Amino acid sequence: MLKNLSLTAKLSLLNVLGLFILAIVLTLASSQVLSDRSAASAQEQRERSMALAHMLLKQNGADYSLRDGALHVGSVRIDGDTRMVDQIRELTGGAATVFRGDTRVATTVQNPDGSRANGTKLGAGPVFDSVITQRKPYRGEADILGERYFTSYDPLLDASGSVVGVLFVGLKRADVMRVVDEVERTILVVAPLVTLAFGLVSFFLVRRQMGAVRAMSATMHDLAADKLDVAVPGLDRGDEIGQMAQAVQVFKDNAIQKKAMDEAERERLEAERRADEAQRARETAIGEEIAALIDGVSK
Repeated sequence: MLKNLSLTAKLSLLNVLGLFILAIVLTLASSQVLSDRSAASAQEQRERSMALAHMLLKQNGADYSLRDGALHVGSVRIDGDTRMVDQIRELTGGAATVFRGDTRVATTVQNPDGSRANGTKLGAGPVFDSVITQRKPYRGEADILGERYFTSYDPLLDASGSVVGVLFVGLKRADVMRVVDEVERTILVVAPLVTLAFGLVSFFLVRRQMGAVRAMSATMHDLAADKLDVAVPGLDRGDEIGQMAQAVQVFKDNAIQKKAMDEAERERLEAERRADEAQRARETAIGEEIAALIDGVSK
């Protein structure tokens, strides 16, 4: 199929293919860069939110404890008190939760019905193992009630060093990546249009250049048909087509020179033929005269 296409079409398709591949590479690269930067920005925002959350909690006291089955900081009961988590959401736009042990007791995270997810548990997995079992902070992505979050978890320790709760701040991954998704959608719309535009420009530019090549081809056919009065196009160009034109001009000049030499040779041969004929005619006339003299003497 490709071998039946014109050179113009082949070069245009090659240019479009190159632009399309370039668009894909740039889309993937820009998406990765934006994703990395968004994740890094989300990490910085979570660290600021975590510092703010600790500061707000410590306003009520320095020690965490479990009393009467509820989490306290100082003398303030945290279970059911959503003022701090709501304040974090208002200031940072992210989610916040205080756990008593592994149970949410104050949270901005919502159930599917829109109610606060108080009473729900921290699921088993890397987060639980880090903050509850190992008493270490956790930073990374995690699923929370079916949604993906960029998360930060810190264990809350009582005076004896035991884990009595967990402090969480996080950002929905979909919210963080919304800008990335919008950029990707924009690129996916714009890239084909730009590729098409450049492809059309490339087609007309290549077609214009190939017009000179076609003219050169027609000239060579004329020269091959011994039409030596044809003008060679493109002699004034400084590119490869100009070099081709100069080569064709040399071919034309050689053909003209050869034709002139052939014509001179034909004229020489014709002159020799006429001279030979004249010589034979003279020899014949002389022979006839000699024969007549001999005949006259014999009589």
